[in-house]
Amino acid sequence: MTPHDCPRYDRCNAPICPLDPRCLHAQHLHGESVCLWLRELSKPHGEATLRSVVPGELAATVARVAPAIIATQRTIARALQRASRYGSKLESGQRMQNARAGGSP
Repeated sequence: MTPHDCPRYDRCNAPICPLDPRCLHAQHLHGESVCLWLRELSKPHGEATLRSVVPGELAATVARVAPAIIATQRTIARALQRASRYGSKLESGQRMQNARAGGSP
């Protein structure tokens, strides 16, 4: 997979993409964006949420590469630690879609 395979590719500004084979060789600076999929993966039940929303291969790739990114990118590791304390944007978005459609949360 490559960053172009990501459904958020056109609007993402995270410099470290887990779909980029060179991501472990790049440098993430404090204050730069962190990939939505990495942030979601850091949350409770994050992998299950990710797998329910994005194509299987994308979720599997992010889950496989995430530990290496966390081990080599301290600023991302800290950002993910913070993100893990807050609710899921994906789950929130799903609840909003259900509410608009008249479904249950």
